[in-house]
Amino acid sequence: HCDERASEAYNLSLGTRRAGHIRTLLVKKGVDPNHVFTTSFGKEIPLDLEHNREAWYTNRRAEFKIYKKSSTLIR
Repeated sequence: HCDERASEAYNLSLGTRRAGHIRTLLVKKGVDPNHVFTTSFGKEIPLDLEHNREAWYTNRRAEFKIYKKSSTLIR
């Protein structure tokens, strides 16, 4: 995720690099790379809707989710 101050293209690229860095760190810590998927949302999903330094700081972030392995095969 990024803040609102740059272009859409730049923010998506920055978010992709940020996600890739987090992916690399997780893999170095032993997470199977086949189980790590990344997405960049750029500035599209802000946590803080204000337009100030604090909001920009909050919105520049990486998030990850851990899913429990399902024993049910979905077709």
